[in-house]
Amino acid sequence: MMRDCMVEEALDAFRRFFTALDTVTAPSWLDLDVTMAQWKGLLALQQHGALTVGDFAAILRIGQPAASILVSQLVRRDLAERSEDPEDRRRTIVRASIQGITLLEELRQGRRATVAAWIAELDDAKLKALVGSLDALALIADDATAVEKVV
Repeated sequence: MMRDCMVEEALDAFRRFFTALDTVTAPSWLDLDVTMAQWKGLLALQQHGALTVGDFAAILRIGQPAASILVSQLVRRDLAERSEDPEDRRRTIVRASIQGITLLEELRQGRRATVAAWIAELDDAKLKALVGSLDALALIADDATAVEKVV
């Protein structure tokens, strides 16, 4: 029972942390002039690299016509680039553009800078405990994502 309470306390601390982080960084995210679909598409391109429109559609779980429209929107906003597949000219390859990757990195960097400032306020003992705890949690997360990639 004690362990369950500690897990709940940890989850509550995570919630408070991420709520505060969202509060501080929300203005830059809210200023984005992209739809949720465009945002998801850009994240998919950043994570998976160059994709055919069909693969892009499959990753986003949308139809190929909707994926083609989404690619066109991303290209118009200079967030993605499309080209002919050199192996099959009937297929189109889409990838995140430099501007798209830059946008993602700027938003992440803003969050990273906020977290770095907060971490810097910890005394040495708390910082050491945080590093140890986060390393342990990261190992569990690494194992979980390695299993998902295999499946």
